[in-house]
Amino acid sequence: MCRHIKEYVVAEGQDGAIVGTASLKIYSTELAEVAGLASGTTSRARVGKALVESLLVDARAVGLKVVFGLTRKPLFFIRLGFQV
Repeated sequence: MCRHIKEYVVAEGQDGAIVGTASLKIYSTELAEVAGLASGTTSRARVGKALVESLLVDARAVGLKVVFGLTRKPLFFIRLGFQV
């Protein structure tokens, strides 16, 4: 993780505790993956959504055209506009 720390975003709770994390793994000038998405809070979906949306902003800022996620929870990503 140390070598890739700039790829990660972290969600912080009101008490300052880390409540979620995710990363944007960039594979090429056009392709990246949402990876390492995790949340240990009761508002898991809200935290996850905020993390993914943050990564998508970063992806657009560097001109990435395709961002994908490998998941066992496809409905979460579909709700964020991803396609199966």
